[in-house]
Amino acid sequence: MPGYIAYTPSKVAVRAFADTLRQELLLYGTIEQYAVYCAFPGTFISASFLAEQASKPELTKIMEGSDIEIEKIRQKTDSAAMISWRIIHGLERGHFFVTTDWEMVLILNNI
Repeated sequence: MPGYIAYTPSKVAVRAFADTLRQELLLYGTIEQYAVYCAFPGTFISASFLAEQASKPELTKIMEGSDIEIEKIRQKTDSAAMISWRIIHGLERGHFFVTTDWEMVLILNNI
């Protein structure tokens, strides 16, 4: 997504690490013995998220739906606790890639 280039290399590295670690561990046992998961948390409300609104490109704000008043952003954006719950729920369901919003589900399934 435009405006998030600083996050892209680290997310790609984490995914590649999880893929490789998962394959490496299968040399030493089964998936039941060694489970590797990779979580891709979505946007959640935090002081840094609100601060970055000042420098975020307008296109990015439109795409993520944050081109509204700060108070409305606070109301519609998930809390860290909700994102954590979604990650745990994904782990309990056995998902290798754990996502927290439907947009990321679409992106991961279309790459």
